[in-house]
Amino acid sequence: MNVRLVAIAVGAACLAGTALSPMSALANPTAYSVAPMLQQRDVFADRFWGVLQAPAVATPPTAGVNTVYDFREVLGRPDPFAQQFYGAGAPATAPAPQAARPAAVPSPAPAPIAQVQPAPRPAATATASGLPAQQPVPVQIVTAQPVPAAVPTRITVAGGGPSAPASRWYLTGDIGFATLSEATNTGVGVANEHAYDAGPALAFAVGNQRTPTLGFEGELATRRFGMSTITPSGGSPVTATGTVSTLSLLGNVKWAPEFNWRFNPYLLGGAGIAQHKMTDVAAAGVSTVNSSDWVIAYQLGFGAEWPLSPRWSLDSSYRYFSTLAPELTDAAGRTFETAVASHNVLVGARYNF
Repeated sequence: MNVRLVAIAVGAACLAGTALSPMSALANPTAYSVAPMLQQRDVFADRFWGVLQAPAVATPPTAGVNTVYDFREVLGRPDPFAQQFYGAGAPATAPAPQAARPAAVPSPAPAPIAQVQPAPRPAATATASGLPAQQPVPVQIVTAQPVPAAVPTRITVAGGGPSAPASRWYLTGDIGFATLSEATNTGVGVANEHAYDAGPALAFAVGNQRTPTLGFEGELATRRFGMSTITPSGGSPVTATGTVSTLSLLGNVKWAPEFNWRFNPYLLGGAGIAQHKMTDVAAAGVSTVNSSDWVIAYQLGFGAEWPLSPRWSLDSSYRYFSTLAPELTDAAGRTFETAVASHNVLVGARYNF
C-alpha cells in the first residue's frame, strides 16, 4: 500500500511539472513540499479551462508556514485527473497515520521565466503589388488672371508693331469741306432749282472701341453752304444770296478690318436727325426764304487712320450725307420741299483716353 501511495504522489508531482523533494517523499509518503509547485504555471488549468496563467513571480517561501501539504485527505478520494487519463476510478484507502513528520526542507525557488516581447513590426514601405509606394505628386494651383476692363484697340505706330491704348474711349475731331448737290424745290406755286457753293464742314465724335475691329460713336457735325444761283422753272439761272446749313446728330458704327498695315482703313455708317436751314435765301423774281426743318438723316463713308503713338493718330475720311426732304416756307407763305445730299471730305485727329 505504501508503495502505491508513493507512486501516486510522485505521478501527481510529475503531471504538475514540479520536482518534489526526495527527502520529504521518502520520510513521509503522504506529505511533501508544494512551495515549488506554487511558483509555476498550472498546466491542468491551461489544458482544461483554457486559462493562460502567467508564471508567478518567484518568491522564496517562508520555512514552516503553509509549505507542507497533507495528502491523506486527498488520497482517500477519487482522483479526477487519473480518471480522465488513466481510468483509475477506485478510491484509495486512507493509510494509517504515521509518526510525526519532520519539517519539510524548503526547496530552492525556481528561476523566474523570462518573457520575450516581440519586436515592433517596421512600418510597411511597399504596396500590395510589391512595388515601392509612390510619393504624392505636387499640385500647382494657378490662379486665373482677371480679364482687363479695356479691350485693346488695334493701333500701329509709325515704326510698326501693334500697341494698345489705355482705354476703350476715344475722341475725334475733323474739319474739311463739303458740297451740296443741286436741289429741285417743289410745292404749291414753287418750282425752281438751287445751286450751292462748297463750304466748310466740322465734325466731333466720342467713341467706344468695343473690339479691336468694331467701334461705336456719337457724332455732332455742321455744314454751311453759300447760295450760288436759283433757276426758276423754265427760266435762266439767277444769282442768289443767302446761306444754307445743316446741323446733324448721328450715331455711327465704325468697322476696321485687321490688315496689319501701317495705316488702319475703316468703313463707317450712321443715322440720326438733322436740321436743314435756309437763311436770307433770295434772288431776283424769287421770294426770300428764312425757314428750317428737322428730318431724318444718315451717312455712309470710309477712311483711314495713321497712328502716331498709342494715344494719337491722324484721320482722313469721305462721307456721303443725306436727309429726307425737309419742308420749308418762303416769305409768301408757300411751302415747298427740297433735297439735301452732301459730299464731305474730312481730315482730323483721334485721341485714345
